[in-house]
Amino acid sequence: MPEVQYAISAITKCLSDKESQVRAMGAWCVGEIGSIACQKTGKSLIKLLKDNYWKVRTAACLAIGFMGENISDQVYPILTKILRDGSVNRNTVC
Repeated sequence: MPEVQYAISAITKCLSDKESQVRAMGAWCVGEIGSIACQKTGKSLIKLLKDNYWKVRTAACLAIGFMGENISDQVYPILTKILRDGSVNRNTVC
């Protein structure tokens, strides 16, 4: 699946773009690809959970949900904090 690897590389660059809409769409794309993208994008998505723009945080949260157990150990403490502070819609986090 070289096409998927190429796409993941391109999308990973979007996760650190200066434009919030590009970061949000990049995170959404990672979620659509699913667990295959976890190794390359996991740390970037965790970082996006603290983004200033709510759409970026929401897209990152949803993408992490699609990655499942591959990333869950790293993310549980952060998601617990997000549930407490309300920076992402609680339904989205759950």
